[in-house]
Amino acid sequence: MLLACKSNKEQTIASNTEQQDSTIPKQQVSPRTNGAVVSPTTVSQYISDTFLLPDGTIGYDILKDGSVKTIHQNRIPGLPGNRGFENARQANCVAEIMIQKITKGIFPPSINIDELKHCGIKTE
Repeated sequence: MLLACKSNKEQTIASNTEQQDSTIPKQQVSPRTNGAVVSPTTVSQYISDTFLLPDGTIGYDILKDGSVKTIHQNRIPGLPGNRGFENARQANCVAEIMIQKITKGIFPPSINIDELKHCGIKTE
């Protein structure tokens, strides 16, 4: 029989870590992305929510106070055409940049090619 015990110090560290983790937003599965895992993006009173488009690409909404739709983005902004994002990570990255701009008073926000590239989006 093998027993493992944590020292008091280890228990305190584990307890503190659990308490800290409870204040950090967890990843959630959005019903609008067919089960894709997305991270809630929160800055100020704005959040983003990704959704699946009919062609299999991803779009995002930016909501104020969790419910008032401020921006509905069903294509990649700043690029010609009507294609959506390849994945939720790209959509969340762009949404986060847009939220940062909105919180700084820039409305409507815009995005440049370098910011799109930062989010892993092919711009050519």
